[in-house]
Amino acid sequence: MSVLQFSRVGSAVRRRVGLPVLLLWFAVLSSFLPAALSASGQTAPRPPSSAVATRTVEPEYTPEARAACLQGTVILYLEVNGEGDLARAEVIQSLGLGLDEKAVEAVQKWKFTPGKKNGAPVPVYATVEVNFRLL
Repeated sequence: MSVLQFSRVGSAVRRRVGLPVLLLWFAVLSSFLPAALSASGQTAPRPPSSAVATRTVEPEYTPEARAACLQGTVILYLEVNGEGDLARAEVIQSLGLGLDEKAVEAVQKWKFTPGKKNGAPVPVYATVEVNFRLL
């Protein structure tokens, strides 16, 4: 049995050609993945749609914030359940002088259409900005 001997130049060429060939094979095989999913009847999973506020209520100013001429934005983290009701509201970015509590009170009066995944209502999470501006 004979052993083939490769020169140093030959091994360098094989190393350089190896990566592009590997990438080409990966590209070819990955192009068949969507076709294989559709042929098996499966589809790629989709994220749930977000809840949509159908009715909003403007927040009220506190007397302390009005006297201080405080303006800004309170950012809230919301959880909306599958029925479209607000399950939880937490303050992420505070403004102070009672405006955080007023923002939560206003958002609790909002009405939502629930988020959906594959046509079924599901709980969803979102961040909301509640703006306070003096006119």
